[in-house]
Amino acid sequence: MQNHERRQFGRRTTRTYAWVEMATRPRVSCIVMNVSETGALLELLDAVPLTIQFRLVVDHLPGCAYCEVRHQYERRVGIMFIRELSPQYSRNRSGMADADRWR
Repeated sequence: MQNHERRQFGRRTTRTYAWVEMATRPRVSCIVMNVSETGALLELLDAVPLTIQFRLVVDHLPGCAYCEVRHQYERRVGIMFIRELSPQYSRNRSGMADADRWR
């Protein structure tokens, strides 16, 4: 069986605690399991549905990452970093999607 890796850039294991911030819901605790230049895999501490777009905030990093859900299965969520949030998900904050900042 072949491993079909679709990512253009490699993943880096992080296991970093973070928060998912959604415009219309309470924030959700999560762990960033791994991160690449284009996205990440999150594990939510509680299995809750997320909005399509949200901000990912890590306490020890400045700013936030704007994200879009690519897939969600129970507590595991694959996300893609995006440049900005659509107006219905926006709350004026600076973006951050540089994978090197996750170390």
